[in-house]
Amino acid sequence: GRSPLASRWYRRLCAAFLLLYGAITGMEPPVFRAVMAFIIVLAAAARGRRVTATTALALPALLTALFVPRDLFSASFCLSYAAVIGLVLSGAFRSETWHRRWLLTPFLASCWATLTTAPLTLLYFGQIAPWTIFATPLLAPLVALMLALGLTLSTLGMVISGLAILLTPTLTGLTCGYCEAVRAIALLPMAPIRANSLPSSSLLLAFGLFGLLCLTYRPNRRGVALLCAAMSLPHFLPPPSPSPGLKLLAVGHGQACLTTLRDGRSVLIDCGSLGQAQRAARAVRDALLPARSIDLLILTHGDHDHVGGIHRLLQNVSILRAVAPARMAGRDTIQQLRSHGVEVDLLDAGDRIDIGADVSITLPLVPPSSITNNDNDHSLWVRLELGSFVALVPGDPLEAGVAAWLQRPDASEADLLILPHHGRSNTHAAELLDFVQPDLALVSNRDGESRTVQAIIAQHQGIEVLQTGTVGTIDVTGADPPLVNMQFPPPLLR
Repeated sequence: GRSPLASRWYRRLCAAFLLLYGAITGMEPPVFRAVMAFIIVLAAAARGRRVTATTALALPALLTALFVPRDLFSASFCLSYAAVIGLVLSGAFRSETWHRRWLLTPFLASCWATLTTAPLTLLYFGQIAPWTIFATPLLAPLVALMLALGLTLSTLGMVISGLAILLTPTLTGLTCGYCEAVRAIALLPMAPIRANSLPSSSLLLAFGLFGLLCLTYRPNRRGVALLCAAMSLPHFLPPPSPSPGLKLLAVGHGQACLTTLRDGRSVLIDCGSLGQAQRAARAVRDALLPARSIDLLILTHGDHDHVGGIHRLLQNVSILRAVAPARMAGRDTIQQLRSHGVEVDLLDAGDRIDIGADVSITLPLVPPSSITNNDNDHSLWVRLELGSFVALVPGDPLEAGVAAWLQRPDASEADLLILPHHGRSNTHAAELLDFVQPDLALVSNRDGESRTVQAIIAQHQGIEVLQTGTVGTIDVTGADPPLVNMQFPPPLLR
């Protein structure tokens, strides 16, 4: 019935274990908080004293503020402290009986930790994961075993490398089992629940003040629950409706085109960047704010520089519906979308689909004699009604793909054209520009790329040409007349 903290050797072993773990992990904010708090507990136990949770949290927070102040606002620091506050409120450190300590308390502690961290996870990541309430206590023993075995192997590797190698299959098996469990949980419904928007600071402040009033009126656990609920609620309010328009994002060699229709729906055409998938996903996420969802995703074709960022985008943004060429049916991108509950429509060659009155998606039928070995010629063409202007957004069609679109009876003019295949040379470029007659032509390319043949042709025809590699993200707002915003003085569409 004695506490193990009464043993001097136990305290020394725990301190050495924690310091070793901290050294290996680089003393990240949660690790630093845990190490310092537990050392305070050990030091107090050696003198027969008890330490309050406030004391255990205050010292590492103070040291962080003194030596690494930038960490005070990091996600890991804030979430770590919020989780510990939840554990304290749950009574996790006061359970006495066996059934409370090992059965009831872990789930209550996980509930409270999820509740107290919910406002922060919504703020930093735009989502909450309710299944972690059950997953955390169930997987915690496995995580503890993995950490202990990992530290043991790290130590043995510096002393007896042969013995460490013999034990590594055990750690590998535990890690694979943990990963499979996490994957299974991620496939459950509501895993995660995504926020609708990123609320403004004033809105968060107003709800926060309301929560503080509740806490003042009820200075207990119920008051804390009301405070956390008040701080979480604004993230699920509908975002303000943006003006219709088009943003061609600067993502290097790739394409990500985010548009807003007249009814407020958001449409994303492609999300990829050659060798920089995270750049495209981050650009889309930032351009989408304060909204955190996309109504329609259109994948023009399956090249990495057009779809490579989808996996990372799905981690932060919810997508309701997607359209892609049927040639992509077996691709990993389509499987990822469906695993996240996205409704995917696949378009066959020669077909067209209209989504509302503002979106028309076409897949031209390329003659068999012209079929190439890549997906470029089989790209989708997207026509968008964006308030006061019409935009035409193709993927990467080459000569055969452009010729096939020009032969369609539903091909039409547009005020804005994104030049196909990042503005590369195309024998049908002049014919395409003559037919579409755009006032503005945009090119998605990377910094330092030379001016394209299409751009030179467009200039000769008096068409304004802008390249993301030169001016950055290009934002065309559907005002009357449409405004083009970029890093340089904005021109006007005629």
